[in-house]
Amino acid sequence: MFRKRIGSLVARAFCLGGAVLPAATCFAGEAIKIGAVLPFSGPATNWGVNLAGAVEILAGEINATGGLAVAGEKHLIEITRYDDKYTASEAVAAANRLIYNDGIKYALTLGSASTTAITPLATENKVLILTSAFSPQTMQKDAPYTFRYIMPSTEFAYPQIKWVAEKLRIKKAGALAPNDETGQTLARDLTKSYSESGIQMTVEFFTRDRVDFVPLLTRLMSAGVESIDLSGNSPATGGQIVKQAREAGFKGPIINTGGEATRDIINVAGVTASDGLYVHLPANLTNADIVALAEKFQKKFGIPMSAAAAAQYAGAQLLFKAIQKAGTINDIPAVTKALESLAGEATILGPVNWVRGNEYSGAVYGNGHQMMYPFYIGKVKDGAITIAASCTPQACE
Repeated sequence: MFRKRIGSLVARAFCLGGAVLPAATCFAGEAIKIGAVLPFSGPATNWGVNLAGAVEILAGEINATGGLAVAGEKHLIEITRYDDKYTASEAVAAANRLIYNDGIKYALTLGSASTTAITPLATENKVLILTSAFSPQTMQKDAPYTFRYIMPSTEFAYPQIKWVAEKLRIKKAGALAPNDETGQTLARDLTKSYSESGIQMTVEFFTRDRVDFVPLLTRLMSAGVESIDLSGNSPATGGQIVKQAREAGFKGPIINTGGEATRDIINVAGVTASDGLYVHLPANLTNADIVALAEKFQKKFGIPMSAAAAAQYAGAQLLFKAIQKAGTINDIPAVTKALESLAGEATILGPVNWVRGNEYSGAVYGNGHQMMYPFYIGKVKDGAITIAASCTPQACE
């Protein structure tokens, strides 16, 4: 109640301060509350900060105008962070607080294990989820209020790996993957994509809390792998794998066909060890609008922004447009229908669309809520990230 009242007073002060707004939209109504159920501690902290931070910046930009105009009334946007520690149990606990204590109708999620665990609860209580979880379980018909703004490995793994195979002439590859829903999904997609590209893949699984990867790396190197795939590991874990692989004498390319947090990987592994790292990028970090967002992000949070944050920003842009189109902030089925109807909508990534399936990857999304857009392969050299290829689900060039 106190937070809501403060929001109304801020909007009232903004209007009285001389802002030119239509009279009917001058004063704030009920706040639009979004719960960020993300990792804010542990090895995936960078992902959580990036995804929540992107939406916090967009919310700040909208709030600076008095709020989001919906059906003639301005609504301030509030983001509440819930630390799921990148685990399903903590995510469920956070979802219960979000729904039953805080009355929140919108949530941001990341991990496949976390998102899969809370989806039934969110569906039952009509909570709209914006997620970057790769698991196909999150995009089925029984998840009618879940939208994925990030493209999963199902979409980008094959064209990226095919490009890597052709450019780097690799025949044997290894990967290290966490032994949970996220890691198993990625390993399955990677093995299929590497095989289709004519590359033999060996996967070593490990528990999430592992920090010593030398034995696993030694086995991969003994098997004669020419490249190592980070398989979407969390930023800190990915950085440790890169560092330990180089220390163990591995000189081949290291590939990140998964969640992007390249700067954090470089910070952990070191500049020299990160040379020869090829990464999936869901956004072009040299784009002027994304550069401007990255500058705001760096200033606000004191860390470099990942390309994934730009995709999250785009997803939130669509959500707020859908709320406006639906003319309601609390009728989630109506907002869902409005969000589904947005096609070719302009975002920071450019025009994007929702798809139900992809003829190139063979993927089928039962709820039709998968966002599609171009993506990129980045190459790291001397601590800098350059665009090595531009991609679609068909091919990278």
